[in-house]
Amino acid sequence: MIQRIHDNPNQRMYLAEEDYAKFSDYSRSIEEGKLRGDSPAKVLGVQFAYAEDVCGGSGENPHPQPDTTFSGPWSTESAAINALPGGYYLVPYYASYNYGADYHDPRTLYNCTTDSFRYQSIIFEDDGDWYHSEHHSPGEPNPEVLAYTWPVWWWGGYVADWHLS
Repeated sequence: MIQRIHDNPNQRMYLAEEDYAKFSDYSRSIEEGKLRGDSPAKVLGVQFAYAEDVCGGSGENPHPQPDTTFSGPWSTESAAINALPGGYYLVPYYASYNYGADYHDPRTLYNCTTDSFRYQSIIFEDDGDWYHSEHHSPGEPNPEVLAYTWPVWWWGGYVADWHLS
């Protein structure tokens, strides 16, 4: 795309609108619950070069999926939320597929930058009781990518791909 803009500077606005439309379609599919499994990078046609492992993982060698455990029951949603360990907070909308039920505790793991990983807990109801679905050890890349310094320039794309796979 940069070469296309360089060859014809008048195309800059058209190309930006074209990419915005692609990203808007992707965002709309997430909001409507129609995940296609494509990352923002793929939708936008961006190619990431994972040159080496950073913080213990890369596109060729992704971080392992965390163990999932369950805890509860609690009689109310408020009681389940109050039972979360200290440090957990509601994940912002842009970084959550379960907004309103998705809580996390950012962590510094793998000798990486501060808060680039997290422990997660999703609050859910089953047959009148409330539970936590917890994703802890070994932690997962933190999708709240606007809240911390990335260890490398391609980290945001890696985090999106990790969570969509």
